[in-house]
Amino acid sequence: MIYTFTNGLIDKITLKKLTRLLLTLTFLIGLSPADFVTSPAYSQSKVEEGVFNSENGIKLNVDDLPPVNRLFTSSDLLKVSIETNIGRLYFDKENPEYQKAVFRMKINDSISVVKKIRIKIRGNTRVQICDTPPFKIDFHKTDFKWKWFNKLHALKVVNTCGNGKAYQNYLLNEYLIYKMYNVLTDMSYRVRMLELTLKDSKGMEPDEVHFAFLIESDKMLKKRTDTKELESEDIKMAELMQIFYMNPGEASLFNINILALFQCMIGNTDWGSNSFHNVKIFMKNETYSPVPYDFDYAGMINAKYAVPPKSLPINTVRERYYLGPCCKNDEFDGALEVFKSSKEKMYRVVNTFPYLRPKEKENIINYFDSFFDIVDNPQALKAMATTNCPY
Repeated sequence: MIYTFTNGLIDKITLKKLTRLLLTLTFLIGLSPADFVTSPAYSQSKVEEGVFNSENGIKLNVDDLPPVNRLFTSSDLLKVSIETNIGRLYFDKENPEYQKAVFRMKINDSISVVKKIRIKIRGNTRVQICDTPPFKIDFHKTDFKWKWFNKLHALKVVNTCGNGKAYQNYLLNEYLIYKMYNVLTDMSYRVRMLELTLKDSKGMEPDEVHFAFLIESDKMLKKRTDTKELESEDIKMAELMQIFYMNPGEASLFNINILALFQCMIGNTDWGSNSFHNVKIFMKNETYSPVPYDFDYAGMINAKYAVPPKSLPINTVRERYYLGPCCKNDEFDGALEVFKSSKEKMYRVVNTFPYLRPKEKENIINYFDSFFDIVDNPQALKAMATTNCPY
């Protein structure tokens, strides 16, 4: 089974530790750390881009690839390798710059795709705490323009934060959160699970094989939903407060209720639709839709590094705290009906997921059951929706 990739491995020196060691050595011998990392990120000159038959290596026509939107409509495990200068990629994680890499992908075990790309570290908290934090891959700002990949634009990759079964499960649980939100609304990011191989072009690090997942780009979501994305400079925080909390239209209220109830269900307080924190805002015909991302602080995942905001009266991320708008019960009716009618389908997403053990799935379902106990209790729902709400 693929979930045994990280089981039983001897704890190795991580890149973070190697970086600290390198910095110490450079100080002792009087060299600059840049002396070790200014070599090219990766030489792409000998790499032939294209679509190839996986068995005989014969180059195929690009038109042989399936439609690009199939990348996020399939749940099959996608095998991907990325080759780059790993030491340089992780050396200065807090000041990331794009560097050259080569992307290889197998489709249906019969087609191999090779593409020169750019890659850089992304994120905030996980940049600080993860040995292998999330990164972004840029397909279209490269020398060779390839229409199939240009449609993907730049994609986020959520990486396994560190070695060990716990970190693997954090990633698998976060993937499931995206998939369950897809059940509730089309205004959500689609994802694709990867078997990711990270290869060091300098040969200094062994290949790392682990789970990861791709996240649909904003441009793909906009095209799929026929919406416009609002950037933070396009709209003020006070306007967002009016749109979602103070004077929401019926459709916008429905959308924020779906989001807020879902965040409550998974036990996530690391978001804000009135502050663009881990939420993107999309609009169509004066209807606003908040679309969430980055769920690693959710109580469903219960990562060892996750803590609730100090401003909230809860002690752990497993405690739910509602952050949506104050609503009367009847204003919740539309959103609640979506949750009730989608409950079994969301549970099926968890129960049919092949990469978690039965006990781990049971823990997730039990956590969700406690949320639906609130939904099914009008008094508990009223207390949650009018007492804990911020506005």
